[in-house]
Amino acid sequence: MLKLLKFACIFACCVALQSDSVCAVPDNRILVGVPIEGFELPIFGDDGDKTWEVSGTSATMVESGIFHVKNATLRCFAGGCAPEESFRASSDFAMVSSTCHTASGESEVKITGKNFGAYADTWEFFGDSKKIVAKGNVRVFLTESIAEISP
Repeated sequence: MLKLLKFACIFACCVALQSDSVCAVPDNRILVGVPIEGFELPIFGDDGDKTWEVSGTSATMVESGIFHVKNATLRCFAGGCAPEESFRASSDFAMVSSTCHTASGESEVKITGKNFGAYADTWEFFGDSKKIVAKGNVRVFLTESIAEISP
């Protein structure tokens, strides 16, 4: 009788563990509508170099490849083995498409680069061309004189 009771306890534990693992979502899956804390999305070029990345305090995938990112920072890099940051854009909110390689925001953006900075009400980023477009009440400031800036 004692052996039967032990077997029943072991069987019940195995069933409980199995049902938990069947219902659990693997750590490597991103689900629509489920927040991701400490979000980071690097994008790499055909040569394998990181071309740009978006990070934020949290993000939610709203559909396949489309993320709403809170406290977003977009960093764009010049190519090479040791990529140098070309510019950085920070905004309270961004919508990012990992499949189209674009990002945009309807909240104020602060853009900083080696020789310049800018603020704007809204923005769009096109990852394939590494271009950012600032829109609405744009303010630009230079950190060097125009004569000192090389192309």
